[in-house]
Parts: sequence; C-alpha cells; structure tokens
Amino acid sequence: MQFQTNFFGLLAFTQPFIAHFRTRRTGHILNVSSYLGSIPFGGWGAYGATKAALDLLSDVLSLELKLFGVRVITIPLGYFASSFLSNVAARDSTAEGNSSGLSQVYTDPMTQGYDLVRHTHQIHVERKQVGDSEKYARRVYEIVTGTGLAEGLTAHSTGDGKWEGPWEFNHAPFGTDTYVRLKERWALLEENLHAFEAVTTSTDADEERLQYFARG
Repeated sequence: MQFQTNFFGLLAFTQPFIAHFRTRRTGHILNVSSYLGSIPFGGWGAYGATKAALDLLSDVLSLELKLFGVRVITIPLGYFASSFLSNVAARDSTAEGNSSGLSQVYTDPMTQGYDLVRHTHQIHVERKQVGDSEKYARRVYEIVTGTGLAEGLTAHSTGDGKWEGPWEFNHAPFGTDTYVRLKERWALLEENLHAFEAVTTSTDADEERLQYFARG
C-alpha cells in the first residue's frame, strides 16, 4: 500500500505531464519527498523506502528531461504542522493509557519506533523544529520562479537543451530538522566510503580478466 500510494501512484500521475512538457519543451516537476528517504528511523522503514525510490526516480527524470527543458526538483520535507499523523494519533489514544495498539516487542522509541507518533511530535516541538506550511508554499513558488531566497539557485532552460544557472541543484530540503539530519547522514556516508576504500577498490577485474570479458 505504501508503494502504491507514494511511488507507483505518483509515477502514473506524472507520466502524462512528462509527455505534455516534452512537447512544450518546458515545465517543472516538483516531487515532495522526505528526509526519511535518506535517514533510517525506527518505525518508518516502508515509508522511507518509498521516498528513497522517489528520490532516485526524480534524479533519473532530471537527467532524461534536461534536453527537453523540463526541470525536476526533489523536496525532502521535515516535520511540518499538518494533519499527517493525526489519524494514527487518534487511533492510538482512543483510551488514555491503553497500550494495546502499541508494540510489546519493539519498545525503544528512538531505534525501534515505539509509540512513534507521540514521540515524533514531542521531539520536534521540544527542538522547535516544526515547519510552517505557509512558508513552505512561498519557498516552493520562489524555487519555481527563481526569486526571493531561491534567486540564483535554480536553473532556467534557454532552449536546445541548454540551461542558465546551477542545473545540478535539484534537491531542495525543507526544514531545519531536514538540514541537520541530512548533513549528519551525508558526513557519515562519506566517512564510511573512505573507511572501506581499500575493500571497495580491491574488487576490480585484473588485466587478464578484462581481456577475457573483452573477447565475449
């Protein structure tokens, strides 16, 4: 269900627009993602997997549609003031103090996602990391138009597959919580890459094997 809604449904919805934008040779596709597509968080495995798939799909579309003048931007969101978790919260709190709907096996909130709805809300409020939906809408407009805080950060097609501005800047994270977590995650991944450098580079085929494969 998560993939049907968050990935395949979005893909089916986007495909007709791609055909239309290719004909017009202009257009913007903004895919709303989540930092959970890049950061493992207990209780959010399936949801995060859909967003990771969406992120990669968006990057590929960005490459494929560049020559058609179509901009594809991914917006990984953090925690915003919305009704996103309200239905789950209402279900879990039908009887105060009743934990029948909560896991009796995975009980740690930070690593296993125990009581994740309440903890997610509390943590973000305590850290003052709650996004404002109205500001979010303004930033999206500025990204598309290249104005305001996004001036000079977005590329614009000049036709014939050519662009002005930083075309490679196709990820626009929203929210201080997103910024902090992604920065930490990417730093860790860079350290991981360096740590395994000798292992990683030791698996290339030697000259004899290359010649064997070259002969088919």
